[in-house]
Amino acid sequence: WGAGWLSAWGAHPDSDGVARPIFRRNEESNGMIDFAGSGIVHMVGGFSGLMGAIVVGPRIGRFDPLTGKANDTHEGNKTLQSLGAFILWFGWYGFNCGSTLMISGGAAQVAGKVAMTTTISAASACITATILAKAVEGTFDVSMGLNGILAGLVSITANC
Repeated sequence: WGAGWLSAWGAHPDSDGVARPIFRRNEESNGMIDFAGSGIVHMVGGFSGLMGAIVVGPRIGRFDPLTGKANDTHEGNKTLQSLGAFILWFGWYGFNCGSTLMISGGAAQVAGKVAMTTTISAASACITATILAKAVEGTFDVSMGLNGILAGLVSITANC
């Protein structure tokens, strides 16, 4: 596996030369490294958002009272949505890669893996959301792809 971006799944050796894959589920495993407690931060944020949505309920006028179907709403400016998504994506590198807290002593390889993982996550989530939008709604939707980017970035933050 070497020291590439897939090395965490394989057998990247520790300082003694012993292979330490992540998912062995014993004391030899590296386990998951949660930078800055982002796993708990996202769990609490997601749960709080869910509770808030349940308490507040749907927006008035969002659904037709007779049919129960969603009413069409203004989708906003696609150009500004794209700009915002790409600004957030760019900033995410500073957060995820910056969580290594240094660039010397071999940490540059870790930061590089984090950058690659962040890129793959956002890009694959964008493609998946766009294809799902085509399958469900019958058209390709840029907004769904942009939401996919953000979902991919948020989902990878805890494990980078």
